[in-house]
Amino acid sequence: MVEARVKGEKNVHAGHRKRLRKRFIEQGLESMEPHEVFELLLTFAIPRIDVNGTAHRIINSFEGSFVNALNADYARLREVDGVGENAAALIRFVSEFGRYSGSKESDARVLSNPRQIIDFLRPRFANLGHEELHMLCLTGNNRLLSARRVASGSSCWTHVDICGVTREAVRANAGKVVLAHNHPDGSPAPSDADRVTNNAICQALDAVRVKLHDHIIFAGDRGVSMAATNIYDF
Repeated sequence: MVEARVKGEKNVHAGHRKRLRKRFIEQGLESMEPHEVFELLLTFAIPRIDVNGTAHRIINSFEGSFVNALNADYARLREVDGVGENAAALIRFVSEFGRYSGSKESDARVLSNPRQIIDFLRPRFANLGHEELHMLCLTGNNRLLSARRVASGSSCWTHVDICGVTREAVRANAGKVVLAHNHPDGSPAPSDADRVTNNAICQALDAVRVKLHDHIIFAGDRGVSMAATNIYDF
C-alpha cells in the first residue's frame, strides 16, 4: 500500500508539471500566476517532488514580490526552505540572463554621454533590493567593450574588490571605465563610503592608465551622473 501511494503521488506531481509546461508553451507566462512561474522554473532544478509550496515560500520570503525574489542573492535564496544549490543557481541564471544578453549588444554600441549611459544601465538595477556595483569598459572613443557586475552586497553596503576592477579594465583593454551602483533606500546622494571607494578606484585605474569616466548612482529608476553633477573631479 505504501509503494502504491508514493507512486501515485509521483504520478500526480509529474502530471501537474506536464500541465504547467503545456500551459507555458501554449499560452506563455502571462497565463500564469507569479508562484506558478517559480513553480515551473523549479521543476527544471528539483526532480519528482511537489514544488508548489517552495514556490510560494520563495515569493513570501521577499515581501511577496516576484521581482524581488527573482533578483535575490544566491545566499538569500538558499535560506528559503526547499531551495537547494541547483534551484538557487537556476533562479540567479534566469535573473541575469537578460542582462547578459543585453551586454552582448556591445559591439556597435557607443555611450558618449551620461543619458545614454544611464539608459543602458537602468535595466540592470531595476527593482534590486540589495546593492550591486557594475562597471562598463569603454574604448577611448566611448565604444562599449564589456559590461559586468563586479560586486554584490546587502541592502546598504557592497564590498568592492578594487584590484578586481582594475584587472577587468586591463583585460578588456579599456581606455575608460564607468562605475555604477544602486542605493536601495531610494536616495541617489553619495555616501562617505561611496566617495572613499570612488577615489580609491580612480587612483588604481590611473596607475594602469585607464580613466574613470563617470560614476552613476541609481535610486529606483533615477540615475545620477557624478561627472555631470561635478560631485567628483573626473
